[in-house]
Amino acid sequence: MEKNSTIEPRFFQLLEKLHTGECSLQELYELEAFFEEEQSVVALKKGMIQSLEETSYQVSGRFISDDAFRKVKLQIKQKQYDKDSRSVPLYLQITKIAAVIVLSFVMGGLLVNFLNAPGEPEPAAFCEIEAPLGAKSRVVLPDSSVVWLNAGSTLRYSTDFSKEERNVALVGEGYFEVTKNDKLPFQVNAHGFLVEVVGTEFNIQAYEEEPVIETILVKGRVKLDHERKIIDDHVFMEPNSKATFYKKNEDALASGKPRMEILTNIDPRPLIAWRNDQLIFESEMLKDLVVKLGRKYDYTFEFESEEIENYRFTGTLEDETLQQVMDVIAITSPIAYEIKGKVVTINKDLKRTRNFKKYLR
Repeated sequence: MEKNSTIEPRFFQLLEKLHTGECSLQELYELEAFFEEEQSVVALKKGMIQSLEETSYQVSGRFISDDAFRKVKLQIKQKQYDKDSRSVPLYLQITKIAAVIVLSFVMGGLLVNFLNAPGEPEPAAFCEIEAPLGAKSRVVLPDSSVVWLNAGSTLRYSTDFSKEERNVALVGEGYFEVTKNDKLPFQVNAHGFLVEVVGTEFNIQAYEEEPVIETILVKGRVKLDHERKIIDDHVFMEPNSKATFYKKNEDALASGKPRMEILTNIDPRPLIAWRNDQLIFESEMLKDLVVKLGRKYDYTFEFESEEIENYRFTGTLEDETLQQVMDVIAITSPIAYEIKGKVVTINKDLKRTRNFKKYLR
């Protein structure tokens, strides 16, 4: 079947470049232009329908909602919250985020809707935002709530968000400024741990590899729960408090702490400083510190000695390079390090270790 002449092949070329991360800032704006005009959206739908008709799949009557197309357009237009970020060029940050958005709709939402036989219920379409390692992202949700995603984090929500519910799923770390809506509470699901609010500001850290989920409340009031009802009902947090929840009960027992612990009257600023490109740590073991450095700079760390993993450090990082950070660590402790590619190997400096022990006597 002859291709629809109204569809420019350039669109599909740009989409492929977006997927491979080769889309320049100018090309990103060019791709955005396809979503700016109603005629372009209609033409794109017809062109994709025509392409699928050339396959053996049966095509349903509905392609994808105009609302979903609108969300794709808005997310392509989405700018990173810090335009002066020095860790990753702006156009690369936009490209990475836009690639996830467009592909999740085009490869997930669009094709899934087509490949379902007529009459069968269509699965819900979802929007997924990813902040890659070495970068952060700022997301404006359809209800005008704002979410900052830390490096290595993912946020997922339905394309029907804010119509009948305001539910999001978080993997990683996110800071939320929630628009108040008494009729539609805002709920975050982090590995089954539920945080529900009406309008407030809070931070959730829920990385896959971490044994705990931490919630820091800055303003307002939140309710904590779990989808498996393994914590007490009606647990509320007040401002300047931190809730720590152990994903596995055996980890809580091993630590000698309750499954969920709430600390009050804390200073939340060091814990949410990452949003302002700061990393503040106090008496933190090196093995825990390098996990954060790995996310911030997109590097992998390896230890050649278990002893140095427990060295403790206190400090504040802002716009330093990884090498500058490692130089400071090496000066203040008896370690040596080597960077090869994207791997940092840390080992013990035996000569300096003996000197350190001598001064500590």
